[in-house]
Amino acid sequence: MNRKLLVASGILLATCISTHLSAQTNTELFGQNRIQLRNFDWKYYQSDNVKIYFYDRAGVELSRYIAEQMEKDLALIQKKMGDIVPNGLDIILYNCYDHFQQTNIGLASNNNIQNNGAGQVNIIGNKMVIYFTGKHEDIKRQLRSGLYSIILQKTLFGESLGDALRNSLVLDLPKWFSEGYLNYMVDGWDSKANSDWKALLLDPKQSKKFEELARLHPTLSGKAFWKYLIERYGERNVKDFIFIAQNESSLNTATKALAGTKIVPMFDSLVTYYKGVYDVDAANQLDVNAETPLITIDNNDPERSISSVKVSPRGLDVAYVASKHGEFKVLLQKSEKVDGISKNVISTVLSGGVINHNAKDDPDYPVLAWSNTGYKLGVIFKKYNLTYLRVFDAVKAKITNYIISDRKFDRILSFTFMEDDDMITFSAIKNGQSDIFEYRMKRSQVNQITDDPYDDLEPVYVSGGSRKGITFISNRPEPYINIKPLPNELPTGRMRGYFYNTTTKSYELMPLTPDVKGDVFQIIPYGPDNFSYLTNENGVVNRNVVLFKRNEWNKDVAVSIPVTNGNYGIMTHQYNPASKSIADAIKTNNGIKVYFRKVELPAPFGDLQPVQRVQAQLSEEAFLNNSKKEVLIQERQSSPARATNTESTNDRISLDASGNILQSKFAQDKAKQNPAENTAQATPENADQQLKDSLKNASIEGRVMYVDSTYIKLRSLKYRRSFKPDFYSVRIDNNQLFTRYQNFSGNIYTPTLGGMLSASVYDKMEDYRFTGGYRLPIFTNGSAYFLQFDNFKKRVDWGLTYYREVRNQMATFEIGTASGSILMDYRIKPILNMVQGYASYPLDMTKSIRLNAGLRQDRNTVKSTDVISNYIENEDKYYITSRAEFIHDDTRMKALNIPDGLRMKLYAEYMYKLHDDNIYSSGDSLRNPRGGFFNVGFDIRNYTQVYKNITFAFRAAFAHSGGNEKVLHVLGGVDNALNAKQANYPFGTNTYAFQSLTTSLRGYDQNARNGNTFGLINAELRVPVFETFFRKPVQSTIWKHLQAVAFVDVGSAWEGLLPTVLGRSDDRQSVFKVPNTPNAPGQMTITLPYSGDDKLAVGYGLGLRTMLYGYFFRADGAMNINGQFRLHLAMGVDF
Repeated sequence: MNRKLLVASGILLATCISTHLSAQTNTELFGQNRIQLRNFDWKYYQSDNVKIYFYDRAGVELSRYIAEQMEKDLALIQKKMGDIVPNGLDIILYNCYDHFQQTNIGLASNNNIQNNGAGQVNIIGNKMVIYFTGKHEDIKRQLRSGLYSIILQKTLFGESLGDALRNSLVLDLPKWFSEGYLNYMVDGWDSKANSDWKALLLDPKQSKKFEELARLHPTLSGKAFWKYLIERYGERNVKDFIFIAQNESSLNTATKALAGTKIVPMFDSLVTYYKGVYDVDAANQLDVNAETPLITIDNNDPERSISSVKVSPRGLDVAYVASKHGEFKVLLQKSEKVDGISKNVISTVLSGGVINHNAKDDPDYPVLAWSNTGYKLGVIFKKYNLTYLRVFDAVKAKITNYIISDRKFDRILSFTFMEDDDMITFSAIKNGQSDIFEYRMKRSQVNQITDDPYDDLEPVYVSGGSRKGITFISNRPEPYINIKPLPNELPTGRMRGYFYNTTTKSYELMPLTPDVKGDVFQIIPYGPDNFSYLTNENGVVNRNVVLFKRNEWNKDVAVSIPVTNGNYGIMTHQYNPASKSIADAIKTNNGIKVYFRKVELPAPFGDLQPVQRVQAQLSEEAFLNNSKKEVLIQERQSSPARATNTESTNDRISLDASGNILQSKFAQDKAKQNPAENTAQATPENADQQLKDSLKNASIEGRVMYVDSTYIKLRSLKYRRSFKPDFYSVRIDNNQLFTRYQNFSGNIYTPTLGGMLSASVYDKMEDYRFTGGYRLPIFTNGSAYFLQFDNFKKRVDWGLTYYREVRNQMATFEIGTASGSILMDYRIKPILNMVQGYASYPLDMTKSIRLNAGLRQDRNTVKSTDVISNYIENEDKYYITSRAEFIHDDTRMKALNIPDGLRMKLYAEYMYKLHDDNIYSSGDSLRNPRGGFFNVGFDIRNYTQVYKNITFAFRAAFAHSGGNEKVLHVLGGVDNALNAKQANYPFGTNTYAFQSLTTSLRGYDQNARNGNTFGLINAELRVPVFETFFRKPVQSTIWKHLQAVAFVDVGSAWEGLLPTVLGRSDDRQSVFKVPNTPNAPGQMTITLPYSGDDKLAVGYGLGLRTMLYGYFFRADGAMNINGQFRLHLAMGVDF
């Protein structure tokens, strides 16, 4: 009994000499944001194959339109492609682009479970997200693009989980291949693609190698690739090409089967083919480069886009928008003579946006317009989620800002100044439709001109002649404002030009353009009494002039005459009343050029000879609109309604034999609708009566006599949350999970490889996510599991995590007995339980403030193996943890492990110990039973493109810990090391609570330096080998992702705030036991000053990275400043 008491008392004085704990890699997480500015009360319509989700009254009619359009497209695709068409499509509809930007769908989770793609299979769903741009035709395009994207994924990766896993490992197609195919299937080879590709291919400053063009412009280049294949080899052979590329996982093999040649010679043939086609076109077109431009807008940056080019009516200034990486500038450019030499003078009048290498250019903002005098420039733009109208007044040298309430409009698409500079007219989205509005700036007074479901865009004020009013384009079936649509009538007609008289305010509109094959846009004055517009009916954007004369019935007869036939399309054109000329902005192979052309009337009204246009060689419709295409589909008539409607339109706007003259035969007995301001009176109280009235008017006008009530009868249902799988993952890894620190033990080890099972489910809108995982004890001596919940529904994201980790390891105890101390080895089980919550407030898409708080329990238990171990009690420690972070991340992934941009994190942590049993400590080694300590630091990483995708990566990191206990930062080695070794650098005199492995410091083992403060710099030059030095596209993941790296690492860790090189003392001591044998008699403890290397650590060397079976491996050979070599093997990306 006395012996037991002695043993028990000795246990209470036991000191833990060594414990084999696994240290944690200090992996910092970054990430971008979505900002929710409103709540979305989702409802949905259910048709046979589609669910359409919408959230307010504005989406009701749009959803019905989508339901009918998608059912038609699905039927057509199924007829051509069979059972590949997916069932149960979910379509998420947003009313405008600003609402679309708030969606959580597709947002990657900021945790190291989902960020690690090894062994992960993303579940391919049937969900697409679209938004209303103001044009129903564009919704149709988005629907088809989303549909083809789903079909493409299912075709390439399969629908079963096994197929998806296998193909995700094997099939790694280039971005230009897949995106180009998708874009070509949806749009065909349209005039914009032809113009952009031509300017790119003939640009003397651009490389003429296809693979280089594909790297810079993947979608456009891929589109040109598919156009070339189909033109050259036919659609049936291209089907076989796709099949071989998929099954053989080799573009080279597929190309040999199709063309009998390798892929690189095909690239050269493609470039030669297009140059030959453009040479043929040039023989029938006017070379615009032969003229001398007034101004040339240079754009040598392939990632900068130029839009909204507006020439001042005075003809002296050109305003335009330059956008790049989420930022924009409104620039003012004019040509001035300096010392007798003409020079372009460029000034910035407005800049905004947020730098984000992932961002796409805003499709509308900023919107520019000049006043009629040319002394005012108006700019509509978004800032801090508000819509501003800023007017620059050159006469008064004054800038005036107006805020346009978002409650009045969802989005403004374009605008024009009226005769009174205090009033503007714009096209805007409101209640799910685009209409024309008048807006008086000083009083914020709005007058709605049109109010119907048809698209009304591009208003331009016209004055100075016999007509004063507004021109705009619309797809309305009748030349009247505020037409009530027939039941289930889809607003899908072609856009035409109309004139609205602001003097008479007549409900009757004047048609300005014929029903041409191509698109019609930008109706502007052409002299005081005539008009002109742009059209791409021959495959190149050119100008037609509309002239008027009176017929025998005293009605206007409009004559549409082609007057330009350039080899490059016109971007924008504007009438300049001061010089009575037209300003054309044309995108050529030498930049965007602005020309002034005199207004001349074509024959028979003047001396200008009409041109004869020849159809461009590459002009082609999209597959869904082309009856001759075999690969996919032809759009059929939705009902007899559309055919009847077309015929009635041709009765009202008739063409002569040449197809140029259109006549307005407005019916005198037209049942006119009420104007927009009285729309409440225009709505019948009884829906059945509305149907009867519409059918009656239809019979009068020769419109639709067929009504399909299927989609009218759709009833909205309340959206109720349901969850489906997002991904599942089965892999091996040694990633750190959730916590950065472990209890200080005196031994540092990298987590060893272990099996990891994880899965995630989310709701339809991806507002809520559950993620769970279990770490298997395959290669490790412990296990872990976690459950995480994330709520992204509102602006402040928040979540909860529970994490439990159990390890098995050996520990050496010094046991005090009556006869002295003895050393005993026992197996202990460290157990970590942690509950943690977080909240994240996004400042914008790249910046956020994140807060974490949690409760942590660290428990040590000893496995009972003998009498002594039976008496060793469990030891518990409890902490409250907290962390605040400021995060900026504007990076994009150009390739695997090749980011571009800047990411940074500033953080501050405070941890408070609530309780400490101190069972395994005694004497001087007793820890503080409670108290607080902190850790502050930063981690900044910048990635700069050097050449192609060769990237210079730079990182600077620093941290300092203080308080009654501290965090030990252990420097050396690399993240996720596979062959980690440990140096014997001694610990200082501080009392430490936690330890953290700080990487990367190559050329050194772990624990080469340690302390409560560290500083570290990493610099790498990453070279994708095959992409940089070979023309052939590589699909094998091993070779495709092979990267050569040259690096330099510099860092150190020390005790105190300032490093020893600045005069701080940092005495280290080495402790030896002689003889170094447990329980040896006469053992002595010797303490000596540390005499090893404690200077600044510098490592440099070369490395390789590549992907193998879904895992990214790193191998670095490093030499340190002492001439010692280290080989580091690791998994994972970045430093």
